[in-house]
Amino acid sequence: MIRKTGAGSFVRRCFLSCIFLLAALAGSCAARYATPAAGLRQAEILSRDRRQDEAMDVLNRAHREHPNDITLLRARIRQAELVGRTEEVREDLMDQESSRPAIHHLGLGMLDAASDPLKNQQAFQHLERARAALPGDPEPVFRLGLMHYEREDFDQALPLLEEAAKLGPDRPDILVPLALTLHYLGETEKGKTVLNRVIEMEPEPAVAGRALAASNALRDPYRTVPSKLKTEFFRAAAWLEKYDVPGEALNILQPMVEAHDTFGLAHAYLGFAYAKIANDAAAFIHLDKAITLLPDYPEPYLVAGELMLRLERPAKARDYFQGAIKANPLNPIGYQKLGDLLMASSNAKEALPLFRKLVRLLPESADAHFSLAGALEANNLRTEAEEHYREAARIRPQSLKTWLKLAAIHAGEYVVEKDKKARKRHLEEARKAIDEALKLDPRNQIAREILTRMGEEE
Repeated sequence: MIRKTGAGSFVRRCFLSCIFLLAALAGSCAARYATPAAGLRQAEILSRDRRQDEAMDVLNRAHREHPNDITLLRARIRQAELVGRTEEVREDLMDQESSRPAIHHLGLGMLDAASDPLKNQQAFQHLERARAALPGDPEPVFRLGLMHYEREDFDQALPLLEEAAKLGPDRPDILVPLALTLHYLGETEKGKTVLNRVIEMEPEPAVAGRALAASNALRDPYRTVPSKLKTEFFRAAAWLEKYDVPGEALNILQPMVEAHDTFGLAHAYLGFAYAKIANDAAAFIHLDKAITLLPDYPEPYLVAGELMLRLERPAKARDYFQGAIKANPLNPIGYQKLGDLLMASSNAKEALPLFRKLVRLLPESADAHFSLAGALEANNLRTEAEEHYREAARIRPQSLKTWLKLAAIHAGEYVVEKDKKARKRHLEEARKAIDEALKLDPRNQIAREILTRMGEEE
């Protein structure tokens, strides 16, 4: 039997080919980011690698794929302001006036509030419309409160920021201006309580920095310096901190505290000066007096703790470091000092939550990630430890000890791992880390020993 192959058959084949091609194109045009979180994560990775325009492109695509997601909108506008591409976001939002009025008004309100003080009234109008269209959402309420806060209209800012904090209880960026607003309205203790909640969250680096600055402002001990003593006190502080001449500082501060025994900051600096010349007994007298007079000032606790370590009294040092954390729960130094002390005492279990808080406060600190990784490793949480060693290496790629730690972790896993694929991955990662270490120190013996342990020495 002979099969006929005429023009009709050819047309059908072409038609089917076109259908398959269109289906393939449709598949390739499918959403690149299945969830908003996926787009945010990809943008964060690019931003950390200083590829800011690429991060902007990712956020643009992700928000177009998930146009009702307010978290993406917020991140997109923040990134656009960073790279100077707000106009393309504004054009997108203008096109959504009829299809997504809530997003349209919220986005334009955020852009207008940040871009031009002359557009403040226009921003207020957009945000009020967004607030009406998005009942229960914290973003428009927060933005309205923030505008009043930035204009120093604290009485009007407070109820809006309090409402936003109730609607968004997991938003540390709302807590910072709320705490400062309470402070400026004379409710500093309430502001401290609000701000202390940030440590239980995972703030972005910029928010963590603002929270730390706000915490220091609410506890600023220099506000306690009497006007008539300012000149002499700051002269003594300069001798101690700028010129490192404690003797001159002592000559000023000793008669000052004798005449003004309730001047807590003078006692603190007198204690610092005595500590510098190793007069520990006198240092403790004035540091303890400063702690009594200025219980929210962490520095005397920290200096006293260091003195106790020098005197080989770790239990007393621990008490002082705990006092520093209580004095200011957002000051990272107390967590670092106490965590280091616990690690030196082979108490990695108690050190671990301290270093977790340290990383929350200093998410872009290589030292913080390195400390946390060490505590995780000591608690046999090696996978998470590897993540934080890697983060420390990203932040400070010139750190030899970090690359060696990464290499050692992967080498250890390579030795005990049974799965072939997993073994191969650990081998490759260990070699990469060793290569980075040897770039920094070509003769490093530890790197060579790790290679030998893996049977990889050439």
